[in-house]
Amino acid sequence: IVSGLCVASLPPPAMADPPAPTPPHPRPRYEGLENLPHRALTTLQTASQGNVTLSQFVPWSELVFQSYRDDNWEIYLANGDGSNQTRLTYDGAADIQPRLNRGCTRIAFASNRTGNYEIYTMYPDGWGLTRLTANGTDDMNPSWSPDGTKIAFEAYRDGQAEIYIMNADGSGQARLTWDGAYDGEPTWSPGGTRIAFTSQRSGGYAIWVMNADGSGQTQLSTQP
Repeated sequence: IVSGLCVASLPPPAMADPPAPTPPHPRPRYEGLENLPHRALTTLQTASQGNVTLSQFVPWSELVFQSYRDDNWEIYLANGDGSNQTRLTYDGAADIQPRLNRGCTRIAFASNRTGNYEIYTMYPDGWGLTRLTANGTDDMNPSWSPDGTKIAFEAYRDGQAEIYIMNADGSGQARLTWDGAYDGEPTWSPGGTRIAFTSQRSGGYAIWVMNADGSGQTQLSTQP
């Protein structure tokens, strides 16, 4: 399941000792690229091609995905063309829903290695594992803000799925939705000011959107 793509290319700095077992081919860490100015999808005029969108000529260099190829859900990293697939996690529990931040400096993912699903981050070479949430219920579906400073996620800590937000280091966790129905699968707008999500509050599953602080919740799709 492919979950993230990014553009990055910088040499790796020195690292601390890796967790055991060591991933077979350490990857560069791409320090600093998350601070690049955000640029929304833009239509450009070229003499030879006419109008083309930014995504048509900026190559994706990395992608991250979950795979069951080793009889367990683990996280892998690959080049944008699918080559050089490298396993990043080596735990007997399920590691799922990986998401790359802008610039490929960190990967957020959900893991049930402590008994229930919690959100972790790591470098894109499998090093630097950090646990961000610690609750007796599931925290899942992390989503990076475009500037890499926030993570929106789906949490079951209040009895049903609700959307929360936190800082990239796990601090400042705050609940954004307060409905008795399912609210989950958050994703950020390109400018980082809005969060789209799935909700069942109107009956069937529909797409909703809200401001990044939880205000202005509005239904967008109306399928039954």
